[in-house]
Amino acid sequence: MRIEKAKIRQRPILKEISDTLGKSTIIKAGKKQNYKESYLKAGQIHKTKAWNELLEEELPDKDLMKVHKGLLKHKDWRARDSGLDKGYKIKKRYGINGVKFTSKWQGRPKEEIVEFILGDLD
Repeated sequence: MRIEKAKIRQRPILKEISDTLGKSTIIKAGKKQNYKESYLKAGQIHKTKAWNELLEEELPDKDLMKVHKGLLKHKDWRARDSGLDKGYKIKKRYGINGVKFTSKWQGRPKEEIVEFILGDLD
């Protein structure tokens, strides 16, 4: 029940961000719902079970993946790419806990990488 009450309060925040195509920030939208600015700036709302459930309801991962797959086949992908990017951002899928890009060099010492690069220049 507590989560449902939180979602009722948080839904307008998500709606405002979505309706303004990201021009309204979570801080502006959250303050309208009487959340403290410090709470919003610290990103605490993103850590709540209610927020994550709300995001999954309104922006399911399966829908994001469907659009993502469509981008591979679509000729003019810019608009769809923008929507997909916003979806990943709003769900905090980029960065430390989200989408990660790796390479064969990840975790190797800097010296080994430099040596490899310099070896190719000879």
